[in-house]
Amino acid sequence: MTLLKTGRKVRPFLDVPETEVALGAYDNGAIAIMGFAGEDEWYCASVRLAETRRVLQDNEVWLKGWSENEGLPAALEAAGIVTRTGITTRFGYASAELALVDEKLMELWRAHQVELEEEASP
Repeated sequence: MTLLKTGRKVRPFLDVPETEVALGAYDNGAIAIMGFAGEDEWYCASVRLAETRRVLQDNEVWLKGWSENEGLPAALEAAGIVTRTGITTRFGYASAELALVDEKLMELWRAHQVELEEEASP
């Protein structure tokens, strides 16, 4: 997964230092949100769900907020990375929250995707 570090910081959990947020993409093209506290310390804030649940717009993302991820969606929203929609979907024993990625970050992400495509073309 190719990642775009955003320069935005968030402290999602008390036992984790402030982390830099990065955007990536799942194999279906959906946005992935990850946080990096160091070279080997990272977490994934988003989750890839089957397309049949909802066809996501390019700025929509499903966020983890259960168990060890409790508080993560609120921290991402407080940092201006996403806006939560209030829409949830249940899968298995958990629920994921739908959020919209900040438009400025989406502009950076789209430009990054164009650069990757240009690098890949002969």
